[in-house]
Amino acid sequence: MILLLVASVQPAWADAGQKWAVVIGIDRYDSSTVTELECAEADARLLAETLVETAGFPRQNVFQLTSSHSGDQAPTRTNIAFRFDYLSRNVAPEDTLVVFFSGHGVEVDGQCYLLTREADARTSLTLEQSALHAAELFRWLQATRAGNVLLVVDACRNDPSPSRGLEDNPLSQNMARDLTLVRREAARAEVPAPVSTATLFACSSGERSYEWSDKGHGFFTYHLVEGLKGAAAESDGRVTLASLARHVQKTVPESSSRWALKRQVPWLRYEGPGGDQWVLARHQPGRTESEAERRAREAEEAREQAERRAQEAEQARREAELRASQDSQRAAPGGDLMGRLLDLEERLAGAAGAQQPTRVLWVSKGAGAPYSTISGALAGAPAGARILIRPGIYEEDVVVDKAVDLVGDGPVAEIVIRGSGTYVVDVRSPSPVHIEGLTLQTAGPETRHVGGAAELKNCRLLEVSR
Repeated sequence: MILLLVASVQPAWADAGQKWAVVIGIDRYDSSTVTELECAEADARLLAETLVETAGFPRQNVFQLTSSHSGDQAPTRTNIAFRFDYLSRNVAPEDTLVVFFSGHGVEVDGQCYLLTREADARTSLTLEQSALHAAELFRWLQATRAGNVLLVVDACRNDPSPSRGLEDNPLSQNMARDLTLVRREAARAEVPAPVSTATLFACSSGERSYEWSDKGHGFFTYHLVEGLKGAAAESDGRVTLASLARHVQKTVPESSSRWALKRQVPWLRYEGPGGDQWVLARHQPGRTESEAERRAREAEEAREQAERRAQEAEQARREAELRASQDSQRAAPGGDLMGRLLDLEERLAGAAGAQQPTRVLWVSKGAGAPYSTISGALAGAPAGARILIRPGIYEEDVVVDKAVDLVGDGPVAEIVIRGSGTYVVDVRSPSPVHIEGLTLQTAGPETRHVGGAAELKNCRLLEVSR
C-alpha cells in the first residue's frame, strides 16, 4: 500500500541540491550467534552502482559498507556512525539522502535493531551494546538536516539465531513502526524537519523477503534496480518515488510467487508534498522497457532456463542408461575382463578431465530438476562432477563414493541435509570431496556430520534432535 499523505502538482523538487547515499550490505557476521546471509552484500553493491550510473549520485557521495570491506568501510556500528557524522557536517537542507540496509533485523523485548557486523545476539543486553537501535538510526538521520530522506530496509529474511536459522523472520508490526520515518519525529529534534520522508520495506508486515538464487540477488533489490534503470519510468522518462513503489509492488510478488512460491509485497510509507514529484532517475522518453517487453523478456528467460534443465535431464538419462549397460556387461560371463576394460576407459577419461567441461547436475525438491534426491544425482554423476543443490530439506543419508563437488545453490540456511545414520555425509571416495554452502543437520548424538576425506567451505553444522 502506498501512502501519499499530501498530493501535489508542483514542479519536481527532488532534483535540487546534492544527492548522498549510505549503502549497507551484511552477509557475514563476526559472532557465531548470528547466521550468515547470501545476497545482502551483492544487493548493496548493485544498488550503489545503480545510484551512481543511473540515478546521478556522485560516486564520492555514495558510501558503501559491506562484509568484504575492512577498515572504515566495514559495516560496523562505529563506521556507520562515522559516516552519519560526516553527513551531518556536509549535507544541506535542499539535499537528498538515501540509506539502504540489507542484512538481519530483529525485535527483542519490544526493541528493534539492525544487526551490524559485530552484533552479538546472545541477549537483549548484548544486542543493545553491539547492534544499531532503530531510535539511534533516526537520531543520526535527523542530524544530517537532509530535506529529502529515503530509508530502504531489507532486514527480514531467515531467523538470525543459529538454533532457528531455518525459520522465517517476518517483518513485525513493531519493527515496521519503529523503522518508519515520520516527519513529526523530526519536528521534535533541534534540526529542521525534512521536506519529504519515506521508508520502503522489502516486504509487508507478517512477511519475509526472499533471495532469487538464479539472479544472485533478493527479489526486492533486483526489481528495485530494474525500476531505477527504467522499468519504473513514467511516459516522460522520470522514475519517481511513487512510480518506483508501484513497480516493485507489482513485480516483486509476481516473481516471488512464481520462482519461490512465496508471498512478498514491498511496502512504502511516505510523508511530503507528493511521491510523484520526487524524481529518483531520468531516462529518455520512449526508451524504457514496457510492461509487455518485460513480460516477454522474463518469459524468454524462463524458457531458456527450462530448456537448459531439460537438456541436463536428458543427458543424465543417457548417462544412467550407459552406466546400467556397463554394469550389465560387468555382470555377464567374462565380465571381469570387460570390467577392467571399462575401468581403464573411465580412468583415461578422468586423466583427460582437464580438457573436458565439468559435468553439472541439479537437485531440487521442486519440479523441473533432473533429480529430487542427492543420492539419485550421485548415482548418475561421473567423477569430477558438480552437483548443485537447490533450497529444500533433504531427509537422506548421503554416501559419496567418487570425487565430486556438493554445492548449495541458494542461501546456506535454506539448503539442509538431515541424516540419521552414522554420518550425514559419508565420504568413501579415496579423493577429497568438496562440500560448500550446505547445512548438515544430525538426528542426534549418535550421528556425525561428515565421515571420510571432505573439504568443507561455508557450511553450517547443526546438532538438533528431530
